[in-house]
Amino acid sequence: MGYLKEFYSNLLNKIETDSELLYNIVIGNTSADLDSICSSIAYAIYLSVTNSPSDPNKKFPEKKSIHIPVVNCSRRELELKIPFKLWTSFFPEKIGNEELQLICIDDYIISKILSKINDKSDESVFISLVDHNILDIKQIEWKSKVRRIIDHHQDNNETQAVERISPGPLVGSCSSLVTQLWSNLQNFEIDTSVALLLLGPIIKDTRCISKDLYNKRWNKIDEESFNFLIKKLHLNYQDCLKYLELLYSESNNSKLILSLDISDILTMDYKCFSYYTSSYDIMVGYSSFEIKLVDIIDHFGYQQFLTKCVSLLLYSIKL
Repeated sequence: MGYLKEFYSNLLNKIETDSELLYNIVIGNTSADLDSICSSIAYAIYLSVTNSPSDPNKKFPEKKSIHIPVVNCSRRELELKIPFKLWTSFFPEKIGNEELQLICIDDYIISKILSKINDKSDESVFISLVDHNILDIKQIEWKSKVRRIIDHHQDNNETQAVERISPGPLVGSCSSLVTQLWSNLQNFEIDTSVALLLLGPIIKDTRCISKDLYNKRWNKIDEESFNFLIKKLHLNYQDCLKYLELLYSESNNSKLILSLDISDILTMDYKCFSYYTSSYDIMVGYSSFEIKLVDIIDHFGYQQFLTKCVSLLLYSIKL
């Protein structure tokens, strides 16, 4: 049994058989992009191997802790995450479907745990935010349960956390921050499969540590993490460039993307945020595309595109 498969197997077994656990839901952002998925898995495993408590406040030191990486999209939407599917397909024996028994936000086993979150008297479920520091509008009620944040976006401290790693947007990838944690471990070596998960987002987000993008899309944290991982994996820079080319050539496949329904294209990399002012609240939905926006509009027509955008935003804010 591979390392990741064993991790997920043990995790699910504990959830199903032990009712006296403290749960830490380690969750990426709702776009569920390559960085978000990979960094949340690697962070949950890091917390597990270091025996970190589910609640860093350590209110219940006698209870067992469990760290559950959750992909913050539905099982159906996971099929639309092309960069993630591509990266894992490059290394099927290490991080392929057989090894990665991913848990999605709508899976019954996790929905059952999350149902406790709104019970203020229940102190068995906590949240770790990975690759974001503000909860999606649909998950805003979890705010009081957040205990950890590890993120590389602009952070105005709107969400409180006991443990916070949030250096800002000059870091190109959240996976770099998680890699830093692994690289600092003294008595535990990162497994090859975890290293592969972390390398993919760093290659993609920094364009393979492109010199032209230094201090624009990446900084020394990314470079140190990149070097740590390729040394562990016995790869060289040219190997990584080839993987980058494969990722972009397949992810930017216009024919493949335009064959999808427009709703699926809009939700491939989508998140919704609320912004508060003294006078009113603003809800903004963000869709990112691997191909040119003008190509999508030309293919579907402006009116249909606009209608679907409005429908998606209304759905997001539950109107």
